[in-house]
Amino acid sequence: MTWPEPLLHDLERLVEDLVVVEPGTDGHDLATKLDILERVVELLRLRGGRVRNERSVGALLGGGLAVQHNGSGGALRIVVGASGSRYGVDKPRTPDELHVPLLLYLLRDRNAGERIGDDLQHFILSIVNDLGPADVETTETGVMRIATTTRMAARALRHFGLIRDSDETRTKTWDLTLLGILCALDLGEWHPAPRLPKRGERTPIVRKRGGPERLAFSVEQSIESFVDERRVREELFSLLGDHPDRGALVDTVAPVVAARCRDFQEYWHGSHERDGAPDAEALQGHVRAFHHRIEAVIPPSRVATLAARAFSLKLEREGVRDRVE
Repeated sequence: MTWPEPLLHDLERLVEDLVVVEPGTDGHDLATKLDILERVVELLRLRGGRVRNERSVGALLGGGLAVQHNGSGGALRIVVGASGSRYGVDKPRTPDELHVPLLLYLLRDRNAGERIGDDLQHFILSIVNDLGPADVETTETGVMRIATTTRMAARALRHFGLIRDSDETRTKTWDLTLLGILCALDLGEWHPAPRLPKRGERTPIVRKRGGPERLAFSVEQSIESFVDERRVREELFSLLGDHPDRGALVDTVAPVVAARCRDFQEYWHGSHERDGAPDAEALQGHVRAFHHRIEAVIPPSRVATLAARAFSLKLEREGVRDRVE
C-alpha cells in the first residue's frame, strides 16, 4: 500500500465542498483551500486542549477512515472507525534511500544559488509519487517527516564531501562539490531520474553500533570507483572541456580526489580500526583539507559551472545510449 487513492479522492471532494472561496479572493485551487483549512485547525487547536496532533497517520488509516454522506443525500462528512475502510501504512523512507535521488536532483533540477528551503520543497515535490502517508505526517517537531529525512540525507552527503561544507554554505545552500558532481554524473548512468527505490528493493546498510557512518550502497560504490585515478582524470577532462589550463588542473586535482576516495574506502571497510587509516574525526579533517586544496585551484564559482556542464554531459550520454540501443 502506498496511497489510498479512492479515500484521497473522497477527501478532496469534501474539502472542495467545505471551503468556499468567494469570487474576487485570490486562490480557488485545492492547495489554497488546504492552507485555509490548516489555519482554521490552528485557530481551534488550543481550544481543544492540545498543542500538537497526537494521532498518527498509521492509527488514523488503520482504524478505519471514510467519507460518507450525512443521511440520505446529506452533506459529506469524515467517519472515523468506519468498517471496511482500514488501510495499512508503509514504513517511512529512510535517509539512505534519498542519497541517490538528492544527488541527481542537485545536479540536474535545482536552480543555481537556491536556498536550502527552496531545494527542500522542490526536491520533495520531485519524489512525491514515491512517498507514502507516513512520509508526509507532521512529527512532534512540527515538520513533515520527509523534510527531516531529506535534511538527514543531505547531512550525510555533506559529511563525506559530496555537498559543500563551509561557513558560508552550511545552513544556507546544498551546493555539490567536485566529488559530488563526479558521483552524481556517474550515478546518472544507472538512475535516469531522481526516483526513490521501489518498496522492498532497497539495499540495507549494515551498521555496527558505534561503527562508521555509511552512505547508500550505490553511492559508496560510485565513490570507490574513483579510487582509480585514471577514471578521475577521464571525467575531469570531459568536465573541464576547453578550459585553457585543463591539463594542469587535472594533474593537480585527480590524485587528490583519488586519495580522498581511498580514505573513504578504508573507513567503510573497517580498516579504520587499524593504525594509519582514518577514524571518524581524522576523516573529517581529511575532507576539509581536501576541499581547501580543490577550491584553491577550482573555485566554488567554477565548480557551479562544472555542475551545469556535467548535466549537459549526462544528457549527451543518454542520447548516445538511446541511439545505440
